[in-house]
Amino acid sequence: MRWLPIVLALPLLVAASGREHPQREPRRFRLELAIDHAQGGTYISAWTPGDVISDHDGSSGLPVTYHRLFHWLDDCEWESIEVIVPESADRYLYTYREHAVSCPDGTSPDGDVTRTGIVTVHPASGDRPITPLVARVQLRTL
Repeated sequence: MRWLPIVLALPLLVAASGREHPQREPRRFRLELAIDHAQGGTYISAWTPGDVISDHDGSSGLPVTYHRLFHWLDDCEWESIEVIVPESADRYLYTYREHAVSCPDGTSPDGDVTRTGIVTVHPASGDRPITPLVARVQLRTL
């Protein structure tokens, strides 16, 4: 007799599992950067072509890091690192730093630059792709 409720409920469970659940549109966010302190120099940034597009806001409380790798005019390989740390779901603290990864023998790297700022989170519209966390940047020479 104990099995009777389970046997009666089984067809309902099977029918419910076969139902199609509507697909939720993935959430997208536009991350707008406002610089509050910067050294003079050139910044190789995830924000260089415009605002960053992300699939999450700051509600997780976890920091996000963007890496850009590039070959600079000093003939050295460089890495820029941008870290955003959430203060709230719609606001991050931003830091940029860069360093030379390697240089040919007999050369020394140019000086590095830093900057700080605030990133504001907005709902994203349009079909711009998600900004990659890691990218190799090809610099154009004049």
